[in-house]
Amino acid sequence: MFGSRRDHRRPDIPNRPLEQLTGFVLGLVLLAIGWILVAASQGESRPSANEAIEVAIILALLTAALGLVSLVALLHTRAKRDR
Repeated sequence: MFGSRRDHRRPDIPNRPLEQLTGFVLGLVLLAIGWILVAASQGESRPSANEAIEVAIILALLTAALGLVSLVALLHTRAKRDR
C-alpha cells in the first residue's frame, strides 16, 4: 500500500554463536545483580577478601557484556549495510 513490504524475517547471519554467547553473559549479569540484591537485603557484613573477589567478578562480567553487546551491534549494522 505505502511502499514495498519488506521481509522482516531474520537473515542467516553467521554471528549466531556470538549472539548466543552475548545472551548467556547478559543472563549471568542479571544473576549477579540479583545476587547483589539478595546479599544486600540480608544486611550481614562479610569478610573484605570475598568482597574484592566479588567486585572483580562483577566488573569482568559487566566489561564482557558491554564488549559483546557492542560487537554484536557493530556486526549487525555492518551486515545491513553490506546488503
